[in-house]
Order: sequence, then C-alpha cells, then structure tokens
Amino acid sequence: MPTPLTLIYDTFEAASGARDALLDAGFDTASIGLDVHADEAGPAEGNFILGNGRDTTRGVADPTAYQPYDRNFRHGTPRRTTLMTVATADDRRRDEAAAIATRYGGRPPA
Repeated sequence: MPTPLTLIYDTFEAASGARDALLDAGFDTASIGLDVHADEAGPAEGNFILGNGRDTTRGVADPTAYQPYDRNFRHGTPRRTTLMTVATADDRRRDEAAAIATRYGGRPPA
C-alpha cells in the first residue's frame, strides 16, 4: 500500500472542493480525511493586543487625537490551514488523487 497523499490547503472551502472532486472521481469517503488546524497565537491581522504594526500617526497633526481602530485592529483574519489525507490502494490511484486535489490549491507539507 502506498504512502497516503497529504496536502495542505489555506482554506477549508478549497479543501472541501477538492474532497468533492475526489468523491466525484470515485474515491471512497472513508479514504479522505480533512483536519482543520487553527493558529492558537491569534489572528494574522487585527491582533487585539498589538494591532497590525502599522504606523497610524504618520501625517496626523495631533497623534493623540487619532484612534486608528479600524485600520489596525478591527478586521481580524484568523490563520487556519486544512490538512487533507487520501489513502489509496496503489500509486496510480494516488497520482490520480494528487492531480485532482492540487487543482484546488493543495500543496505538500513543507
């Protein structure tokens, strides 16, 4: 039995699209695993403690009167990745799964 195919996706939606395409191609539901990993360190942008590190006082006459909440804190963007594994019976089927799944933005883990 070949090593399972393992791919990382930036969004669950992309991984879900790849899963649906694999199912349409005849892959078994039980052979496809999706695991979402969230970054416990906080959002990549909109960090509620540090902000985004932008200099928001540039060009402002009175920096103490300027509250840059929207630009620096409001729009939090969480960091998540989705790990997909596909177990296959042989290398030919694994290559077929890789060809389908990578069309949705999957990449091998580093």
